[in-house]
Amino acid sequence: MAQAELTQTQPGVQVRRIDHALRRRAERIAANRLPEDVSVMNGWIINFIHEQQAEGHDVYQRSVEREFGITKSAVSRSIKLMEEKGYVRQERGTEDARLRRLVLTPKAEAFSAALREDFEHLEASLVEGFSPDEITRLNDYLSRMLANLERADKRQ
Repeated sequence: MAQAELTQTQPGVQVRRIDHALRRRAERIAANRLPEDVSVMNGWIINFIHEQQAEGHDVYQRSVEREFGITKSAVSRSIKLMEEKGYVRQERGTEDARLRRLVLTPKAEAFSAALREDFEHLEASLVEGFSPDEITRLNDYLSRMLANLERADKRQ
């Protein structure tokens, strides 16, 4: 099967290749920007919290689960480790005191702005040369693919 046919008939292969390339790039960013005790995934979470806080939004564990499509237990472990290392703390929610919102500590804030800039460059490099309409269509296609996989998971 020719390469053109492969990528047209098996988008999962292309998505996997993009995922691997993104991971390699994120690992390089992490090596240059993150403290040694912060994993790439924790860097993404810190970046997400930083971004949401900058926009005036509270961030809860469930927000992280939804954003990254990872399980409650995985997020709980990550948050616990980041708390132990002094990168995040949990406070009572402003709208619902039963919920614990995630807040970055000054230790995380010290590198989160630079990390945000690196991640913005990474995102921009993904769609370099794309028109705004192409980016919108791409995001729609990717969302539909994810929804297809989630439906397939529920059927099994």
